[in-house]
Amino acid sequence: MMKDVWAPHEMVAGLQAVAVEPETPPTWLSESWEEPEGFYKDLKRSLDALYTTHGASALFTKYDFYHDIIGRNRNSGHPAMVWFDAAGQKEELSWQELGRLSAIKAAKWTRVGLREGDSLCLVRQVGLDLATDLLAALRLGAVISLLPLSGHRWMKTRLDVLEPKWISTDKNGAKSLKDWEESILPLVATQCDVPSDHRSFHGYATGDVVFRLFPAATGAAPEPVDVTSDTVYLGAARDGTLGLGLYPGMCICTPSFDVLQYQPSLLLSSLLCGATTIHITTAELVKWDGILKEAAPDVLGVTPELRNLVLEEELVLPEGIGAWFKDPVSSFEYDRWQMFASKPAMAESYSFNLRWDAAFGGSTLFSMRKKGMAHPGGLPMPGSLWQVGEEGSEADDLYQVGVLHINRAGDLEGEMHPTGMMLAAHGKVWLCTQGPALSRHGICYPVEEVEALLAERSRETDLFFRVVAYPRADFKGTSMMVLVGFTGARGGADFFERLKGEVTHLITTEMGEGCLPDRMGVYPIYPKFEAPGVPDAHWCRDAWISGALSKRAKSPVFQCITQLRARLMEGHYDGSPVTPET
Repeated sequence: MMKDVWAPHEMVAGLQAVAVEPETPPTWLSESWEEPEGFYKDLKRSLDALYTTHGASALFTKYDFYHDIIGRNRNSGHPAMVWFDAAGQKEELSWQELGRLSAIKAAKWTRVGLREGDSLCLVRQVGLDLATDLLAALRLGAVISLLPLSGHRWMKTRLDVLEPKWISTDKNGAKSLKDWEESILPLVATQCDVPSDHRSFHGYATGDVVFRLFPAATGAAPEPVDVTSDTVYLGAARDGTLGLGLYPGMCICTPSFDVLQYQPSLLLSSLLCGATTIHITTAELVKWDGILKEAAPDVLGVTPELRNLVLEEELVLPEGIGAWFKDPVSSFEYDRWQMFASKPAMAESYSFNLRWDAAFGGSTLFSMRKKGMAHPGGLPMPGSLWQVGEEGSEADDLYQVGVLHINRAGDLEGEMHPTGMMLAAHGKVWLCTQGPALSRHGICYPVEEVEALLAERSRETDLFFRVVAYPRADFKGTSMMVLVGFTGARGGADFFERLKGEVTHLITTEMGEGCLPDRMGVYPIYPKFEAPGVPDAHWCRDAWISGALSKRAKSPVFQCITQLRARLMEGHYDGSPVTPET
């Protein structure tokens, strides 16, 4: 298969179209769905052909990530990493130095007892430390998890599930994770040389677990997913070369992308393809004018936040960005995305879509590329086995709609898993009509965890809370999260403001800023209960959307009813009935 076009950059070129052309997927894509094994063999040969040094990995046999990343790029004239220091000055790190730092770390970890197959949780944000941690862990053959440092309860819930033997974090992380201090690996000095007795690289056998990650698109109780070596390696190769269009020497920048949704597979895709990874946050782009131009990315990942900064002229894009991409879940704000694509600096840039979930091993959807135009279309990743709903996998049927089920990269057994993404046929491509349930920008909100936290803290008080989720007015296919609070007979502007401040502090401290609701409403009434102490979810949602909560809170009749009910409920704050009439 793919006999006519085999080089990844030529395959990516086959995805490009001008704005007025219809989206017609290339023939190699459908061939890759029909013959995934042949596709991955060709992909591996194509990736190897980009380097003068032969790779150490053997398809469906073993994978030596460290060698295929550091060994093949060690003498590259391009940096491995670019970032900006506290003063906004550009810093670069060579591939050779990246290899040295990760090798020193691996040697130190070996001396304190980390062995092949040990579970290791990296508590890191995206940056140089994450890159060296990841490479050191791959070099040693660890089973790797990743969590961004967040609220105490949020961290405890996930670490209790993972039960890692080892944890790698920085000083701030060590202070926050005192309950796991015996598992925390020591900080590593970088001035020393690589020990002479630590020169070997570990190879993961086919089917070995490499990553144990929490899916970003499921809002139920946290449950990690094991991602095997075939999926990790082939997903990174496929997503890097064909999804992102990277090859050695190119530069990619994805400011403030969500850690759980994208990492560590996005970083690994860049590393395996020999591309330079530029670490910049959205806040740094606003703080230091001109650093994006200095960084000069070939590929730019764009979040709705970054797009809005450009549209509000708080950030000016430089010319020369070859391509930019967004999550198709956010495509419903089409007018704003088109305004972004119409900026003079983006006129010659190609836009494309990528739906990413690291727990799937990387991307599940990618797209054609259009110059100077945003577009909502998507296509299942090359080499995938997939179907939409119950009908199959043909986009020609105008009535075809359903949830995308897809297998993980490199899984030739073909077990398909639901993605939570609702797709609808649109010509030869698919449109994402709805993101995962209870999600914001395609990332699920931990409704049950937030409600449980507030229920525990308000159990002995006359307070009740419920998270209400409803579709955003801009039809993104995702939800707005509103925390609705009921205070019974207690009220007053000062009380409400103080309560909102306390709840905000509690959620931030225990769950992290990312778990704060979009809005919060507090009302001096009692809700309808579906169980003792638990407000009825449907009643709360309907009452919030209809505006009934504010009306009842202001009604003299309801105020009298609330006062009477408060007297009856004294000492029974769980909401259970005191009498049949309560």
